[in-house]
Amino acid sequence: MTFDLNKIKQEDLEFKISSTVDIGKPDSGPRRFSGVGYSGEPITGHPFWGLVAFDLSGMQVPNPMPILLGHDPDKIVGFSQKFSTEGSLKLEGLLSRKTEFGRHVEELSDEGFPWQMSVRIKPLVIEELMQGASGEVNGKTLTGPAVIFRKSKISETSFTPIGWDDKTSATALSLTTIKKEDDMSTELEAKVKQLTEELLASNTQLEVAKTAISSLTSEINTFKEAEIGAAKSLRFSKVKELFMKMKKEPTEDAVIPFMSMDEVTFELVLSNIDEMSRTLTPKDLFSEQAIGDPSKGGASVTSKLVQDAERRASEFAKRK
Repeated sequence: MTFDLNKIKQEDLEFKISSTVDIGKPDSGPRRFSGVGYSGEPITGHPFWGLVAFDLSGMQVPNPMPILLGHDPDKIVGFSQKFSTEGSLKLEGLLSRKTEFGRHVEELSDEGFPWQMSVRIKPLVIEELMQGASGEVNGKTLTGPAVIFRKSKISETSFTPIGWDDKTSATALSLTTIKKEDDMSTELEAKVKQLTEELLASNTQLEVAKTAISSLTSEINTFKEAEIGAAKSLRFSKVKELFMKMKKEPTEDAVIPFMSMDEVTFELVLSNIDEMSRTLTPKDLFSEQAIGDPSKGGASVTSKLVQDAERRASEFAKRK
């Protein structure tokens, strides 16, 4: 199975993780959370990837990182402040009391609801293990069929009611011992908002660039078509000049072989028409023969004149 990373659906990049949340007693300030977002062990039974593991050494983790509810970008729960990928993906951060979703997670946790965690992780480099093949990941051997994300990027982590990795954990704590970090919460929330706005602006700029490229491509194609038309018009005027020298009527069938000549051959015909007229008889100049099967695209050409022009063009090319 070959994976096209550009066609993978967003829901196929979501990996829910069993991580029971234990929130401490309410405090006057925002609540902290800490936990293991990914244990480093393989995840089994994913509906798209099946058996899959993420190489911690190749994992990119943003800091700060948005913490959402159910992978919904409109439902902000908080943000992470610290992370570690030594042996497992560990996260620490704050639950926001400025959003209804942060308060929702906190209040349900106080009632004993077993929140779990889920990461949205995009593969950058994939190693696919076929049946019976094996590979090393996070100090362990994984046997195929399986998939290993050798390089990956986490875009966000979410609180969810279900998970797949039962070797992870998460804990939400009161903020009694981290007053200094409380003072940074407003500033960090502003940074997360700024990053979100910058991302939206970048997407807008990308769409503008795509539109500009499409417009320029259209202009280039129009210019090329104009050039081709001008070249055909110039060639036709020269063909008419040629037929005037030969004192021959430029009928549609008679003009075709001259219009299809390459530039070197045609210029030789044009510049040597007087000499060629002396060496070739009128019958040679204007007799026509079929080249190929006319029913399959074969063309009728002025045989002696074209053959002599092609011979002269070949000799000219050799001298160069």
